Amino acid sequence: MWTQESRGKLRLYERYTDPDGNDHKISVPLASNSARDYKEAVSKLMLKIADQEKGSDQIRLHSIIVKYLDRPDLKNSTKNSYQSLFGKIEDIFGNPYLSAMNNATVKRKLSESDLSIPRKNQAIKMIKSLQRYAVEYGYTSEVVSIRPFKGLQNRDNIEDKYLNTEELQNVLSQLVAMDYYLAKFLALTGCRFGEAAALTLPDYDGKYINISKTMWRGSIQTAKTETSERQIYVQTELRKLLAEYLPFRNTLLMARGVRTELLFFSASGTPLNNSLFNHHLQSIESNKPLHAHIFRHTHASLLAEAGYSLEAVSRRLGHSDSDITKKIYLHVTEKMKEREEAQLDRIRLID
Repeated sequence: MWTQESRGKLRLYERYTDPDGNDHKISVPLASNSARDYKEAVSKLMLKIADQEKGSDQIRLHSIIVKYLDRPDLKNSTKNSYQSLFGKIEDIFGNPYLSAMNNATVKRKLSESDLSIPRKNQAIKMIKSLQRYAVEYGYTSEVVSIRPFKGLQNRDNIEDKYLNTEELQNVLSQLVAMDYYLAKFLALTGCRFGEAAALTLPDYDGKYINISKTMWRGSIQTAKTETSERQIYVQTELRKLLAEYLPFRNTLLMARGVRTELLFFSASGTPLNNSLFNHHLQSIESNKPLHAHIFRHTHASLLAEAGYSLEAVSRRLGHSDSDITKKIYLHVTEKMKEREEAQLDRIRLID
């Protein structure tokens, strides 16, 4: 890739070889030599090459990544989380044709990389997503079969994903003020941090909490997915918490001299920061890694233990499908089954 003046204007050039082995040179205008304009020109150049290749049922990895991330339905928060992994994938594979990324090639390249087994499988999942997207929009004709790594990964302990009742009480006892109320609210609702941070007073009508938006980097966006838009029933325990919190909230506003409609807010009345909340959590004593999302998983586990169906748990969490929710649900219900069987061994029903 190189820059060159043409008719007094700067352009970015690239050579590529089509599937038939023919060499081509292609270019796009370059507004300036700034890093931002250069990056934008590179993206345009890759898209232009992809368009040339589309008719031959070929598209390169970088081109499909650019198109995938440029989807209008992809939220900035999701895009941001994808970019790091896509960058790592490009570091490992370079820029091959997507159709050339078959099981053997992908498994060999990933085996040679320094990624952990879970991250390798995550990379495989994203590559398959790119392939499905490419097929859907006509850039390739098939999804290449790629199997995940098995038997080698250090399995995460599912119990580290949530807190039991005793562990939750221990965590809450070490939190104060806004951190305490927010953590307990998350555990009683199953809200994502961003959903709770975006809530305003009108979102609570005394019986339901209306989830229709999320907070990302200090700005309010629409809900993460269609199923994320939901009404959360305010059960007695949650109603008591809010009845205690709202007067505290008003006192806090008066003491700090700030005004906001946000249900939860920072010391200056601005939206809460997820990283700061996680930092506070990590400073307290616990036998499990603490972060805001653990309270959402905890809510799922508490509902499972209370006898809620997986469908009901998913509906309250605003999930259409979640592997981790299923794993927690099955783990908790299996533990309950084991306790019931042990209890049955200790009693006599007839003699």
